[in-house]
Amino acid sequence: MFCLDPLHPIFNAILEIVSKSPGISMGELHKELKARNVDVSLQHLYRTVTRMTDEQVLLKTKGKVSINLMWASYLQFFAEQTKAAAVDSHKNMPMFPLKEGERKVFELDTLADVETIWNHLLVQLYGITPDVKMLFKYYSHAWWQLGEKAGQKEIYKRIADAGIRCHWLFGSTSFLDTHVAEVNNKVFLAKCTDTPPFPAEGYNTNVYGEYILECIFPDNITKHFAFLFRSVKSMKEFDARLVSDLFGMKGKYKVTVWRNWRQADTVRAKIAQCFA
Repeated sequence: MFCLDPLHPIFNAILEIVSKSPGISMGELHKELKARNVDVSLQHLYRTVTRMTDEQVLLKTKGKVSINLMWASYLQFFAEQTKAAAVDSHKNMPMFPLKEGERKVFELDTLADVETIWNHLLVQLYGITPDVKMLFKYYSHAWWQLGEKAGQKEIYKRIADAGIRCHWLFGSTSFLDTHVAEVNNKVFLAKCTDTPPFPAEGYNTNVYGEYILECIFPDNITKHFAFLFRSVKSMKEFDARLVSDLFGMKGKYKVTVWRNWRQADTVRAKIAQCFA
């Protein structure tokens, strides 16, 4: 059966029930879950619904729970976009595993698209390399962990719970980069440096086993992020909407994934030495 969140089946059960009974009360929702043999306390259910409300998946008004139609609309849009892309070109859905030396390139229009395909690729890689337990990441700035995208922390918590250790290096010691590293250090190892082994602006790479993911930002996006991280000196000065705007800004993005164990070892070593 299809599940939006296989690691948290209660998430899927709540969505199925609420979608069929919009405006359901918490008590009724709890009863429905028990009828489906979903073992969850009322206290835990409240915490889960609160988290789903914070993530704009659900709406809760006067104790009644409904699906957030904006979230549902986005899901519909994403599904239609994915179908269209699959029809237009098989390149958007590479089949893993890749051969040694083989690479795939994705041309994308927004940072939101980059995030979607990046996550998609990582999930596929986790599936084909279950014995790999180390993920190394370098980002010029901690753009992925700011504002509305801070929810990504939960994704990496799940990765950690699965026994995968994540080392995340940021190529700047700006206030925002340092803040993100400190906030997330209990979930994954995060560190900032002013002497990065890769470009200090507009560069992102992941190494997982023999695979490398890479994204180089277009100049206009690179300049916006450079200015943002250079200018903000405290959280009071930070406006999360600026990051959201950048996620929707048009640009010519390329995400590349390839398999090359020698290069993977080299990139991994450059990141790892900053954690030594």
